[in-house]
Amino acid sequence: MDVLPDFRSIPITTMMLLTSGLLIILTTFNILHPIQLVYSPTLVYDQKQYWRFITSFLYFGELKLNTLLHLNWVIYMSGVIEQHFFIKRSLDYTWLLFLGCNMVLFIRWIRVIDSPYLCIVLGNMLLYLVSRMLPRHNVNIVEIIEIPMRMLPIVYVFIGTAMYGISGIKINLVGYFVGHVLWYFAEIFPHITGIHLLRIQYRIERLLT
Repeated sequence: MDVLPDFRSIPITTMMLLTSGLLIILTTFNILHPIQLVYSPTLVYDQKQYWRFITSFLYFGELKLNTLLHLNWVIYMSGVIEQHFFIKRSLDYTWLLFLGCNMVLFIRWIRVIDSPYLCIVLGNMLLYLVSRMLPRHNVNIVEIIEIPMRMLPIVYVFIGTAMYGISGIKINLVGYFVGHVLWYFAEIFPHITGIHLLRIQYRIERLLT
C-alpha cells in the first residue's frame, strides 16, 4: 500500500510559497511581529522558540516591492530545481533543503554570519545549485539582461556587495558554500561511489510498502 501519494503530489516549492505568503500577510496586518519570526540564538535555545528554525528561512520581510521580488526569485529557483531534478521526489527535495538549512544554522551558530534573515542565505544556496545543475540555461535578470545560469553566482556577488558591502559578500559566499556541498553529494559523489546519500524517498517507500 502506497501511503505517500498525497505528499508527493504537492510541490515543495508550492508549500514554501504558501507559507512565506502567509507569514508576510500576518506581519502586514500586525497579527505577528517580524521579531517573532527571525533567527535569534538566545530566543531559540534559551526561550525554546524552536519555530524560528523554520520561519527564519521562510520569512522574507514586510510587504514591500523588494520583498516580493526576492520571494519571487527564490521560488523561481526552487521551482526550476524541483521541476528538473526532483519530479515525484518531494521527499528527496525536502531532505536536500533540510540538510542545507541545518548547515546554514551551524554556520550561523559559529558566527560566520550574523544575519537574522536566513532566507537570504537560502536564496544564495538555491542560486548556486541552479547554476551548477543547469549551467547551459539562460536566465533574465529583472527581465532586462539575459545571462547564462553558470554566471549567476558571480553576478550576485557584485549585487550583494553593492547593496550590503562586506556583509553581503559573506552571506553570498556562505550560501554558495552550502550549495556547493549539496551539489557535490547530489551529482559528483554518487558517480564516484555509487552511493546516493541524498536519495531517501525510495528507501522510505520500500519500508512503507
